[in-house]
Amino acid sequence: MAEDELRRKLPNWDFRMAETRAPSPLTVWTRRAFVCAFYLVGIFWALVWLLRQPMEIWKNPAGYFAAKKRASLPAILREPEVGQHGYLNLPNGIRIHYVAAGNEKNPLLLLLHGFPEFWFSWRNQIRHFSDRYRVVAVDLRGFGDSSKPTDEHAYELTKMAEDVKLIVEGLGRKSCVLAGHDWGGFIAWGVASKYPDLVDKLIVMNATHPTVFWKFLMKNPKQFLMSWYIFMFQLPLLPEFYIGHDDFVELEAFLTKPPTGMKPGSITAEELDAYKYTFSEPKSLTAAISFYRNFSRKRDSEPIRWQPVPCPVLVIWGAADAFLCSELALLSGQYTSGQFEVKYLDGISHWVQMEAPDEVNRTMDQFL
Repeated sequence: MAEDELRRKLPNWDFRMAETRAPSPLTVWTRRAFVCAFYLVGIFWALVWLLRQPMEIWKNPAGYFAAKKRASLPAILREPEVGQHGYLNLPNGIRIHYVAAGNEKNPLLLLLHGFPEFWFSWRNQIRHFSDRYRVVAVDLRGFGDSSKPTDEHAYELTKMAEDVKLIVEGLGRKSCVLAGHDWGGFIAWGVASKYPDLVDKLIVMNATHPTVFWKFLMKNPKQFLMSWYIFMFQLPLLPEFYIGHDDFVELEAFLTKPPTGMKPGSITAEELDAYKYTFSEPKSLTAAISFYRNFSRKRDSEPIRWQPVPCPVLVIWGAADAFLCSELALLSGQYTSGQFEVKYLDGISHWVQMEAPDEVNRTMDQFL
């Protein structure tokens, strides 16, 4: 769908209203009812999936419960031309793993991945921008080689945003160009709102402003259906088995199979195995899914205080996203007070920076 047509079809909703005052009793009740719906819909989708599993077990009885043993770091994650590995011990007790490339005197370009990803999803951007930026791609808390707190509340958006602030400071910088994809983009919106002096420019890929997503999810039936996995991820234990069974067959499907995956040839077997290695580490899946489990647990008694993002903002959006409606890119502009651009990439999936690296890099170049 062309951008002009999308703009004409945008709902006339003011997502910013009533965010500076405490919610009314009706609003609190509505939110709590919606959280209950989260779990009920999650149970429904879990039952749908479970009913299919006897046939899957019958077709592959040996492999269904098996996983390939991956004892050592894949060679592709050790390639020095991608970048140098490092760690930051943050003042809040979180240890962050990152991969960096480029001259340390250059401006900082900080990259935040999504789910189910880790720093490696930015490999094409690290290579491209390291000649003019100090490029740092992190493993967010709960992912890769970074800390994996066992308390689910440790994955609240405000705490993840604070991590980013402390990372920038830990790298000896006062500000950065911040780019995020998926949950990383969700967090990046929060960072740019809560710590405006920290972000010189914001680049978000297939990720919407948090408040826009919440309200759009409650009002748009199409997005409600597209978010089935979020509901199922609220349940204990089952999501981990869902993703990890049969040697991560569902993770592979998310990334490579229709309707959610990238076009053939976008990711190699060796690269895909690096993702399986990362999420086969102990507690990796539970930690990564914890961000979803926190997503539905809003604190009803606290008002939301999102400040408009003042820095220039670029949203890059794979228009064939099977998880998020394309309107969300434009609607997020309601939370900006400065330059705001949206670039739709037709025929590209949710995994935009991996599937269309040249076009993404070119669009970023023009913005920067």
